[in-house]
Amino acid sequence: GFKIALENTLPGKTGDSISEILEIIKKFNSKNLGICLDTGHCNITSSLYNHSGVVECLPEIKDYLCHLHIHDNFGKSDDHSLPFEGNIDWKGFVKGLKQINYQGVFMFELREKTNNEEMLQTIKESYLNLFKEDKND
Repeated sequence: GFKIALENTLPGKTGDSISEILEIIKKFNSKNLGICLDTGHCNITSSLYNHSGVVECLPEIKDYLCHLHIHDNFGKSDDHSLPFEGNIDWKGFVKGLKQINYQGVFMFELREKTNNEEMLQTIKESYLNLFKEDKND
């Protein structure tokens, strides 16, 4: 079968908080409905409304999380920057994903760049940095 993933949205729209997304999913009570966590959107709403951030929300959404839109920002605008170019705690996020045994899609959702080769190299470096084993973990 297929799965429909509800994405957390930008502030002021339906689904702009993790609690609201969970409420919708629980109301439908369907195994075919899950969550697409947009890290940039979550960072903005957590900054503005004091909601759960990208690390803190993982335990509460673990049973529904099936897709990730990965991008960074400073909690003010939807910049679609690479991880480590904003203020999201990426090491904590990856550690949290490991703790909940996340097995879904990990999709970089980035701003447009003019040089594709440069962008691909930067994505590769970002990916390797995200999943580099920390000897303190």
